[in-house]
Amino acid sequence: MKKVLLISLLIIMSLLVQSQGITYTFDSGADGWTLLNSLSGSVSGGSYNLTITGSDPYMASPSDLGLSASDNIYFRIKVRNGTNDNFFQLFWVTNSDNTWNQQKSYIFDVVPNDDQIREYSFIVASNSGWSGTIRQIRLDPGNNVTAGTVQIDEIAILPYDFSMDNGIIKVKQDLTRGGAINYISVSSNSTNIVNIHDEGRYVQQSYYAGISVDRQAEGQSPSWSPWPWNPIQVGDCYMNRAQILEFNKSSDTTYVKCIPMQWDMNNMAAEATMEQWTILQGNVIKVVNKLTCYRTDDIYGEGYDLSQELPAVYPISSLCNLYSYAGNNPFTYEPVENLPVVNLSSGFWGIYDNNHGNAPSEKWMAFVDDDLWGIGVYTPVAQRFLAGMSGTPGGSSSSASTSYIAPTKIVPLYKNSVFEYEYYLVVGDLEDIRLTIYTLYGVYPAEAGTVSADAYSICSGEQANFSISGDYLGNIQWQSSPDSLNWTDMIGETDIFASSGAITEDTYFRAKFTSGPSTAYSNVIKISVSELPPTPVITLLGNVLHSDAPTGNQWYKDNEPISEATDQEYVPIETGDYHTVVSLSSGCSSDTSNHIYVIITDMSSCEPVNLLKVYPNPVTSELNIESLIKGEVFYIEIVDMLGQVLVKQWFEGDVCVQTRDFAKGIYFLRLKSDHELKTIQIIRE
Repeated sequence: MKKVLLISLLIIMSLLVQSQGITYTFDSGADGWTLLNSLSGSVSGGSYNLTITGSDPYMASPSDLGLSASDNIYFRIKVRNGTNDNFFQLFWVTNSDNTWNQQKSYIFDVVPNDDQIREYSFIVASNSGWSGTIRQIRLDPGNNVTAGTVQIDEIAILPYDFSMDNGIIKVKQDLTRGGAINYISVSSNSTNIVNIHDEGRYVQQSYYAGISVDRQAEGQSPSWSPWPWNPIQVGDCYMNRAQILEFNKSSDTTYVKCIPMQWDMNNMAAEATMEQWTILQGNVIKVVNKLTCYRTDDIYGEGYDLSQELPAVYPISSLCNLYSYAGNNPFTYEPVENLPVVNLSSGFWGIYDNNHGNAPSEKWMAFVDDDLWGIGVYTPVAQRFLAGMSGTPGGSSSSASTSYIAPTKIVPLYKNSVFEYEYYLVVGDLEDIRLTIYTLYGVYPAEAGTVSADAYSICSGEQANFSISGDYLGNIQWQSSPDSLNWTDMIGETDIFASSGAITEDTYFRAKFTSGPSTAYSNVIKISVSELPPTPVITLLGNVLHSDAPTGNQWYKDNEPISEATDQEYVPIETGDYHTVVSLSSGCSSDTSNHIYVIITDMSSCEPVNLLKVYPNPVTSELNIESLIKGEVFYIEIVDMLGQVLVKQWFEGDVCVQTRDFAKGIYFLRLKSDHELKTIQIIRE
């Protein structure tokens, strides 16, 4: 029983299809290759060294390769051709067709009489016979020679990923179909929005020239007869494929060159080449197409004004809502229009041009789903558009039903014409599609700058001034908010510079930038507002000025600040106009207090002051003050020239004030009683 299971497992494994390719390096032998005709040789130094011994030399790979033709499309050989022949030929057989024939072969150029190993590569799947499961390959190294040497270093048949993914969208090109775009999706899922039901679909180049001709006798399809010269990038209606001549790619750009097929004919290559540069930029696929003609026919004529599809785009029919702008004011953000979708069953696609009064004046159309997400096609040189649907909505990439957009332009093609144009595929929401196309055209969406203020903390009733720096785009409208949530436009503030005006509470500010329907906002800044202290009130008590503010005072005389005069009281020493201003730690200051004008009267020294006697004056160490009225209470202050109070004292009768620590100079003695208010100048020597 175990033996039966093992045999069954081996049989199943032999039937598995190889999708990862195969490489022969000849490092340790012939790797299963067999020299079948007019060849001798041996493996040494990592190469298969061959000698041609007669006509029609060929060698074969191991059989039962089990290679998936759709996965393994790329053939590479590293070889030195020491013969006079300038081409080799690759043959293959499949599990369904085990006959060696020209239909399942590929001829490729090589350098004759070469003295070095070179690498040659091509897309073998350009031949439509490369299909199903490849069972075996055969190499004919020099069909037209009977002698010479060939050194083979490597033979490989491999997959080839001709795709780009920038994290936003992914795009693939089918190198088995002329390099036409066969896949577009957002990077986060695998839903392909390109219909590839047959060779006439995809996103591909297609051109028309000359008159329509009946060539059924030469294999033209009756369904497409008569028909003009019509080279197609993907292949013909018989599913014969365009031959790839060159291809390469970087992280964001691909290039492919092919020989297109004539659509209506059976396996007839067009006398032309098509080139395509595909550049991935954000949610945009920029494509540059180039047709180079080298026709030698005389049956189509040339120079006829025919409408060219620039290009033919087939979105899936799940994108079933058609939008564009057909007004008279393009690129001014006027509303887009939801256009009726014409079904091909009506006889032709919908026509959108000036004659029908519905020309897309912004040169784009888009098919989107019911959530307004999809793909837009923008061709700057388009003169009119064809668009519509074949079948019914809801189809996928492989469905017979499809949507269709083709920007068109009248372009006469001659036998030796070179025609080049560019177009853009934009993926996203309808609004994003249009704004992106505006940017491509040169009308840019709003872009916010950076705002700053000259002060971020101010006092109540003051204003902050703002400015914008950095790159920005759009019309400016400054806005304010009490909570950073609810915003109000600031009337008249629409410039790069703005002012808050007088504000009395914490407030937030930002700048709003608009360009058409697009809006961008700057950073938000907060202006903190501190309260003002109450306006102080001052009084004159005897010869002392008193403020009702206990702290924060700054006394002024004749509107000039008095140095170090910051107490609640101040004793004037000069005649003048006095007031105070109160300041808080926040830096905010009150309004000025009321003003009091003080007159200072100087007294002669050593003379009785009515009720008091002061001596000696000048003084050195002790100043005597005697009251002439018993029981009278006096208050005295001695103040220096800076207004600093050095002595404060109440007394009754006589008092002796120590002055030995006083610096030499002029001082003022202020005396106050119920009957007297005098100031006497004292000299310390």
